[in-house]
Order: sequence, then structure tokens, then C-alpha cells
Amino acid sequence: MLTIIRAIFLSLILYWLSKNLLGIVRIWLRTGSGLPLATEALLYKLCKILLVSISAVLVLHYIGIDLIVFAPFGGAMGLGIGFGLCPLDGNLLLLRVAWFWLLLEVWLVRCCNGVGNRDI
Repeated sequence: MLTIIRAIFLSLILYWLSKNLLGIVRIWLRTGSGLPLATEALLYKLCKILLVSISAVLVLHYIGIDLIVFAPFGGAMGLGIGFGLCPLDGNLLLLRVAWFWLLLEVWLVRCCNGVGNRDI
């Protein structure tokens, strides 16, 4: 219970730090970069996504959740997005490959204790 309270406190601190750092990035982009507005907006949004992602990974690591748990779902989602952009006739292949990839990753994590993922 104490770890969860500390994790919530850590996430609030990281959120506050990321908001302040985003303010600094926005000021730097507006005043000193000399980039077009579209590029400034893109870089700002990329920095925002990066900071929130880093904060989430740090909090999950602090709680003690092994990040290898998310590997099967990330791989299957990447395959789904990639094949989802293909024409409609590729949907059957998408389904078969995505399920095979998901089952393979789950098997590696459960049976081999994630050894297959750590070697890559």
C-alpha cells in the first residue's frame, strides 16, 4: 500500500516536472529556434509525448512492474497497425500473423521466462 502511495506521489512530481520542462521547451521553440510554426507545433507535441512516456515508464519501474509484460501486446499492436494500412484483402493474413505473433510472445514470456525477448 505504501508503495502505491509513493508511486502516486512520484507520478505527481514527474507530471509537475514535465509540465515545467514543456514550458521551457515551448519558450525556446517560440523565441530562439527560428523554425516554422508547423515544425514548432510538431516538436512540441513530440516532446510532450516523450516526457509523458518517460514519466509513465519510470513510475511503472518504481512500482516493480516488469516492462517485458507489455512486449507481446506491443508487437501484436504494431503488426495490426502495419497490416491494417494494407488493402482489405490483407485482413485475413493480418489476423493469422497477429495471433501467431501474440501467442509466440506470450509463450516466450511464460515458458522461457522472457529469455527470447532479452536476447534481441
